[in-house]
Amino acid sequence: MASNGVFGRFCRALMAAAAGIPKDTRETRVLKVGPISPELKKFMGVPSTCRTDAVRKVWAHIVQHKLQELDDPNFIHCDDELKPLFDGQESVKLLDIPKLLSLHFKEK
Repeated sequence: MASNGVFGRFCRALMAAAAGIPKDTRETRVLKVGPISPELKKFMGVPSTCRTDAVRKVWAHIVQHKLQELDDPNFIHCDDELKPLFDGQESVKLLDIPKLLSLHFKEK
């Protein structure tokens, strides 16, 4: 008896649907260097950057200044450098950081 794989007889249908989606669509958007807002420019120190570098720099700042809440590490306290990036909020959820940073990337 032939093996049907993990998805059984639906594997071909899934693969056919996935074949129509360009593989690098998400990658180019995340790794694409582009212009940024003045607030993010001041924080990063460069006129343009990609989203992954921005998240990486913000995370390094959070770790360096110990801004993660001790009781609940899913929350980040915003210091004076992060408040302009996060709409002046006192604290933000860890998972909201990429969404809040995406507001600082200008689409061409």
